[in-house]
Amino acid sequence: MPAGIDRAVDRLLDDLAAKRRVDAATQGLKRLGHNAVPRLLDALQDPRRSRRTLAFYGLQFCWDARALPSVTVFLADPDAELRRMAAIVLVNGAGFDALTERCVPLLGNADTGVAAFALHHVESERPDLARTRGAIADPVRCHAVAPHLPRYHAPDLIDAVRDLAVAPFPETRCGALVALIHLNADDLATRRLIFDRVTGGPPAEADLAADYLLWHAAPEDRSRLETLVVDQGDPLLASGLAAALTALARRPDRRPCRVGPCRPPPADGKTGAFTTAAHPSHDPAAAWHTYRCSDDMEPHWAFRGAGPPADLVAERRARHALQARLFAMPQAGGGPTSDVSSPVPPPDRYAVPVRGYALSGESNYGRTVPDGAVEGFIGLVHVGDDIAWRQPHAPVFSVAVGVVRLVTWIDTWGTLVVIEHRDWDGAPVCSLYGHLSPFVCVRAGDGVCAGTKIGAVGRSYTVENGGYEAHLHFALHAGRFVQPPAVGSVIDLRYRGSLRRARVLRADGERTEASVVVHSVRHVVVKMTSWTAGYVSRAWWDAGDHGWLEPTRWLAARVTLAAGPGRS
Repeated sequence: MPAGIDRAVDRLLDDLAAKRRVDAATQGLKRLGHNAVPRLLDALQDPRRSRRTLAFYGLQFCWDARALPSVTVFLADPDAELRRMAAIVLVNGAGFDALTERCVPLLGNADTGVAAFALHHVESERPDLARTRGAIADPVRCHAVAPHLPRYHAPDLIDAVRDLAVAPFPETRCGALVALIHLNADDLATRRLIFDRVTGGPPAEADLAADYLLWHAAPEDRSRLETLVVDQGDPLLASGLAAALTALARRPDRRPCRVGPCRPPPADGKTGAFTTAAHPSHDPAAAWHTYRCSDDMEPHWAFRGAGPPADLVAERRARHALQARLFAMPQAGGGPTSDVSSPVPPPDRYAVPVRGYALSGESNYGRTVPDGAVEGFIGLVHVGDDIAWRQPHAPVFSVAVGVVRLVTWIDTWGTLVVIEHRDWDGAPVCSLYGHLSPFVCVRAGDGVCAGTKIGAVGRSYTVENGGYEAHLHFALHAGRFVQPPAVGSVIDLRYRGSLRRARVLRADGERTEASVVVHSVRHVVVKMTSWTAGYVSRAWWDAGDHGWLEPTRWLAARVTLAAGPGRS
């Protein structure tokens, strides 16, 4: 039997190598499952790199604990691509904790590439302020830690982070620019750097500098901002600068830097947790000090199929509410706001949701979530397009003229915005933008134009973005924002922890009553009327009446605003 399995695995790997019957070969590996592991581990020792690559591909579907030692060895391989594949297989097979544990011993590896690789994965799951302070001072490790700097709030990092904002590598510069926002860096050197990036930086860095000004523009910047908006030839950057100018008009003349120094950093490097104990509205200086100094970093939280702990949500929402008040964000107090009454104007043009959005090519709209997906949703179909990966604070734009219907926070979405539009033929359609930063530039009821900046991508693995790696979930849904399902129609409904098909009994703009059958027993369930979803069941997808539209195809037929270059 083992010899027969070995021959079967070899045939499947040969098919994959020749790129013939790829789907059938993949299904064959899945059927073999853990029985294929010994032969795949043999292939990992093959001197041919191509064979090792195929072995890693197979181990994504054929995992058991026997593979752990062999795969772990490749985390220290000189070949960066083999290290990357080993990390993917470990996460799929054993989880993020297993990968992190095996990267910790590699932090001091003599191969700087391996050490940087390990630091990236450890920092992704277990951020540590003391380790980050040391890494920023290291000319090699600083580039590995740069993408994670946006998590930190500790003011003592400002000088080192500002130096990284002029580093040779774009990813390092972008990470540092975002970090300066959350470090509340408001000194003269930082502001000079920001305006240099706005006027002469690459588009992605200019966008981040504009987002810094959304948060931190001061009254003395008004005239310069007005000139930049008028003279700006890049419409997306102009929209970001206009949003900063609007924010400045709402904001009182006080900034974090004017309230005195924070406490010194703790000697042991341990971070503090945010507390709402000391930010009375009658004492702005105390409120600013609480915001700047009550915690040193945004806590790590990753969505892995379950919502965040209630105490963590309460703590972060308290900080976001204080944030909304201090920075005069449009959504008062940071809470949910909705609007269903304002009329929607006819369209004039269409725009892209993020800079560099591809109107053709690969999209994950309509993809079924595979077995073993760490975020859950296994077997469900993705109904939007996930874009702007690993680009925290990349600006997000309305795709057409419309009315903002919803600004809210949901634990699996993070900050969420829905805008209602009218298509060329007058048909209503809604655009949805999920996993945003808390600073949303609009409130429910606001009218927006094509290309209006509505917010930015939220930071990775934080409560603010729903616990995902930084990205934008962009989706389009046919129909009005208020859209009760038709009586007698069949919809998805979550009941007793599972997504089930249910028949609508009655519905209005607020509540939907539907019947669901479980183990031959009929149950009547009442839920809030809402079409917002990131995934639908395969049955509803195949039925074709779910209402979700393919974003790239829809926009490609309409968009007139050039996407422009962006970060890859």
